[in-house]
Amino acid sequence: MSDYENDSDSNSDSSAPLSPSSYSSNLYDSFSSTKSRQDASFLASEGLHFEGSVDLDDAPPDALALVSNAIKARKNALTFLGALSPSPGSVSSPSEPEYASCREALISSLGLMKEAISLCGSKTYPVLNSYLTFHTFHNVALTLSHPNGLGLGDGVPGKGEAAGLALLLAAVKAYDFDKMFSTTKQYDHIDYFLSGIWTGAAVLKGGSLEMLKKYRAKTITSFQKLSIRSHYDYSQIYLECLFIVFCPLQTMVALGETSMAGSLLKAMGFDELDGFLITYDVLERNEYQFMSLLTREQFELTVKLLLFLCDELDANSRTDQSWIPSDKKVIELNATYLTRVGCSVLDLPCLVCLAYEKLGRYDDAENLADSSLPSTEKSVPKIVLRLIMGRVLSRKGATGEAVDSFNSASSEAEEKGLKMLAELGGKEVEKCNSGKDVKRNRLNSGESKW
Repeated sequence: MSDYENDSDSNSDSSAPLSPSSYSSNLYDSFSSTKSRQDASFLASEGLHFEGSVDLDDAPPDALALVSNAIKARKNALTFLGALSPSPGSVSSPSEPEYASCREALISSLGLMKEAISLCGSKTYPVLNSYLTFHTFHNVALTLSHPNGLGLGDGVPGKGEAAGLALLLAAVKAYDFDKMFSTTKQYDHIDYFLSGIWTGAAVLKGGSLEMLKKYRAKTITSFQKLSIRSHYDYSQIYLECLFIVFCPLQTMVALGETSMAGSLLKAMGFDELDGFLITYDVLERNEYQFMSLLTREQFELTVKLLLFLCDELDANSRTDQSWIPSDKKVIELNATYLTRVGCSVLDLPCLVCLAYEKLGRYDDAENLADSSLPSTEKSVPKIVLRLIMGRVLSRKGATGEAVDSFNSASSEAEEKGLKMLAELGGKEVEKCNSGKDVKRNRLNSGESKW
């Protein structure tokens, strides 16, 4: 576990719910009895949301011990996190030391889970492997997505940002990207789907379009194999779909890869609005926690914008643009929009500005971006807004101002370690300096990438 301990904050509060030091070298001794094995087996299986029982009787005692302690760390830390998290719209937020304590406990949980996975082996214990992977990504996502600005690229530089990135890298290292998808077991697909929340962030932080393309291809394969389109009554499938939709999909949109995003939407059966709204209804009925982060109105607008940007909304959406709210309404909806979610997700003003740009409403895009930038705290939307501003200025022939906007976007992206967005800003500067802004001004907005 030393690799994980070294990734955590050095200033972690001694009151951490379950710190790495809580686990002694004789940890396994306390799980040698049959009763302890039964307790550990129960703890390891209680979170699974599949029909049927989970048989862990043959799992190594060491693995059961690790699982049990990982779950205890998770429960303690998430309880702590829940107590710290302010309600939506709240102006107060917990301190960095408080979150550092919670992060340390989750890093411990992550390390324990990784050890258990290595002891069990994915081929021998696919269900246990799936369960551990599920909670690994779930725990880390919650920690990195809080409103205090310490998540992926969404906070001030410092120990909080470093701890968030270290935790992401630990998760990526713990589960190799190429091994996240398996075609052999029914349950194994959850490993791959729930890693989706990491794909967008990992690509922006240090990946490539090839990684995004690989994710898209494997996702389409999995949807076809598992016939997920026909399972509109299966809430677990929709949970997985939402991870895919709101993270990697928005990364594709942010990078201008709308055709890639559109093909993914079709494979998911979400090339029409009804698919998304059914999703919302199912999750709302099951009281899934994601639904507490956004209203149906916010959800529907997000979906319409994504479908439009991917050329999957009905043809009338270009002529009748009444579905796009006023800028005032957009800003109002954005005030409570996914306040606890980072991980490469765009905000509503950003998505609306992209829609304005696609429609050729460049003045509207510039005005909304200009009015939204001062209050935009998350790094990814802020950078994308500056890229939009630069493209609009470029189309107007204001090359100098456009270059300044692109450079500003690139500088912030580099500061936050968002390599792909930094590269995108650099490419836009090259276009401006080579006079391609004149050519771009002649393109029909529907034909250009952006």
